[in-house]
Amino acid sequence: RSLGLYPNSEELSPSLVFLRRSITPGVVFHVMRTFLDAQKAAIEEFAMNKNKREREFYSLDVGDSTFTVLKRYQNLRPIGSGAQGIVCSAHDQILERNVAIKKLSRPFQNQTHAKRAFREL
Repeated sequence: RSLGLYPNSEELSPSLVFLRRSITPGVVFHVMRTFLDAQKAAIEEFAMNKNKREREFYSLDVGDSTFTVLKRYQNLRPIGSGAQGIVCSAHDQILERNVAIKKLSRPFQNQTHAKRAFREL
């Protein structure tokens, strides 16, 4: 019997002995290649989604705040501000109507602000 941390072949169950003999450098290479291919695909998808987001959104400074909105909302202009944030009017090109967009300045400053922000949704 082995006295070390790892059992010897005789101490392993038959299925583990089979696995130990089956895991060749070729199998390890295949598993690693599959993992790396999946990782590469995930990175490419992330980059593609970033490009898609950049195409769908734009940013506009309104007062002291920067609004980042979908491109469907055009002609942003401020119509009011208060303790909670700033409100802009915009034209929704898909719905073909005017809408209001509110940007809360500090929605999670404390529990009261967080509850108020949740109600705004």
